[in-house]
Amino acid sequence: FELAAYDVRTRLQGEILRLCGDTGDARSHIINPAPKQATLAAQIGATREAVTRHLKEMEEDGLIEFRRGVIAVTRLDKLRQITPAPSGQHLFRPRADLRGGS
Repeated sequence: FELAAYDVRTRLQGEILRLCGDTGDARSHIINPAPKQATLAAQIGATREAVTRHLKEMEEDGLIEFRRGVIAVTRLDKLRQITPAPSGQHLFRPRADLRGGS
């Protein structure tokens, strides 16, 4: 569903959050090693060129920084705030969850 409902930037932000994992209330995080842009594109159903463009915009917005072999998420709190659904969660429950209830 997320591939159809969200634009590339939102899906990329969600993937960056997923790669950060459970960081609690941390304001920053280092993704080490940094995934290749082609890998990110495949994971979110986008082109590598679109991922490159949006990563550059995110860097210009001060959300991330590229360092040697890593992505430093410098504004993790802001990234969480502007991304619609928390990483790893879906807007709708899978059908199996609905059948198992009361």
